[in-house]
Amino acid sequence: MKVIFIGLPYFSQRLARKLSAIDPANKYISLDTNSSKKDQLKYLSHLPTTDLVFSIGGSTVEGGAFKMARKFKKKLLIYWAGSDVLKAQKEQANNQSNEEFINYCSHYCCADWFENELQELSIDSQTLYIASASPRTNFNWPKGFSVLTYIGKDKPEFYGLNKVLATAELLPAIPFYLVGIDQLPSDTPQNVKAIGYVENFEDEIEKHPVFLRIPEHDGLGFSVIEALGLARHVIRSDRFPHTLFANSTELIAQQLIPLYQQFNEGNLKPNMEGRDFVIRNFEEGKIYQEILKTIQLEVKG
Repeated sequence: MKVIFIGLPYFSQRLARKLSAIDPANKYISLDTNSSKKDQLKYLSHLPTTDLVFSIGGSTVEGGAFKMARKFKKKLLIYWAGSDVLKAQKEQANNQSNEEFINYCSHYCCADWFENELQELSIDSQTLYIASASPRTNFNWPKGFSVLTYIGKDKPEFYGLNKVLATAELLPAIPFYLVGIDQLPSDTPQNVKAIGYVENFEDEIEKHPVFLRIPEHDGLGFSVIEALGLARHVIRSDRFPHTLFANSTELIAQQLIPLYQQFNEGNLKPNMEGRDFVIRNFEEGKIYQEILKTIQLEVKG
């Protein structure tokens, strides 16, 4: 069996690497067909002997890689995450959607609430988790209170930069650290620091007792599961077990203030309930076995 992963390179590469490790008898390849000419040529060379094309990123418009997969009559699995649904809504509103292409593919999504959103677009999908973690036996609890968040530098407003800056201005005693983005506006509050790319995200999470995730539209990101797996307190813009809900500057501040007070009083303990939840439901080995099972069913079906 040969599977090609395309779409978001970080997740495509991660899936190919992990599945290759647990299933060495089969071939899992990650190719960046969006921006690499070399990978586009590799994609064409691999397609004739490929059993499944697995796209990390959904669309109702049939791009070049999808067209080639259909030309070779290859099975296509579309995985919906992040802002994909918002993009699909615009595509349908602009009459860009290709119904024949949509019906040709198998559709999976990163969270159960995506199923309902996609159904409103006449796309039938199933939830398949790819977010996972391997909770550490031992982890450090920070000595100081701070908040970590991820802000994609290509879409800072989408990831909630304005809300983070407004919250930081309301709470000047709390340090905010922003991964991903490496430049900030000139009027940024002094308690906000952009740290850009980090090699190991879990190591960075471990430095902060609170992780904040507030994009405009979210699925179930790796960062939330990784933060819960490290027993961090998570504030996010969608409701999820063992996290705190906040989708506005005011609500973020309301959630942070008691955490900050408890920490200073020495009463803020690690979020062990969240960590146990990840161990039961999102442990890496279990998640990748489910992904492998789904791939095998799609190839056979």
